Formats: sequence, C-alpha cells, structure tokens
Amino acid sequence: MKELGVPLRDYLDKFPNKKYLHPNEQSLIELTLGDGIYEEVLGRLNALKNKVNSVGEEHASLCAKGIKRLEDFFKSEGKAVDDMLNIAKTLRAIPVVDLESPTLCLVGAPNVGKASLVRILSSRKPEICNYSFTTRGIRMGHIHLNYQHFQ
Repeated sequence: MKELGVPLRDYLDKFPNKKYLHPNEQSLIELTLGDGIYEEVLGRLNALKNKVNSVGEEHASLCAKGIKRLEDFFKSEGKAVDDMLNIAKTLRAIPVVDLESPTLCLVGAPNVGKASLVRILSSRKPEICNYSFTTRGIRMGHIHLNYQHFQ
C-alpha cells in the first residue's frame, strides 16, 4: 500500500507543524481556518496515512491478488485510457477562441495571398505553399493594435 501511504506521507510533510511557524503565520492560519482546524485536519490525515499503512501490512497477500485483478482489468479495458489520452491530445490542438475579443476571419480564393497577409499582420506563421488548398484546419493568430486585441 506504499502507492497510497507514501504520497499521503509526502503530502503531509509539506504542511509544517504550526508550533514551528512564526507567530504571525500561526495567527493567520487560526483567523483564516478557525482555531484548531489546521491541527485537526493534519491529525486526521496522519491517522488516515497510518491506517493505510496498517491495512497494507496486514493484507499484503490480498493486495497482490487485487493488483493482479486490476492488471487483468487494464489488459482487457486499458485501451480506453489510451483512447482518452488521444482525445485529450486532439482537443488540446483545437484553437481556443476568446468569445469576448473581436474576431477577424480571412477567407478567399486559393493563391491570393491570405497566408502572406496573416504572416505580416499577426503572430501566426502559416505555411505558404505553391499549390491550392493549403488550409488543413483553423489557424489562429493575434493582432494587437492601439491597445486592442484581435484574434
């Protein structure tokens, strides 16, 4: 159960004992959270860590069986995780449009210089080719003009 116990311990170690803090920091914690809340939550978290470690020690063989079952689940259904990672990657590639900012759209016939104009006017550096239909998706650029932002 070290997979749970160690992160809990590491997380708990990031919170200092209040008695080692400067009196100003102690007062700030008490006024923000309430008297004794900080120590109570740290104590509960420490108790949870101790219980996790205890259960891990007592049930190590059962944990091995449980881990084996989890491995079997991931072997049969793990493709869903890979699929979700691919979906996340695809979604991150979609340009984010600020709906509050003015948006300019540049459209026109092939080979008339749209990409060259975008390259000159905005932060976007589009691909310029000698063939038609170089647009393969939405390309966002940004223009700052007279303290106003356009996309």
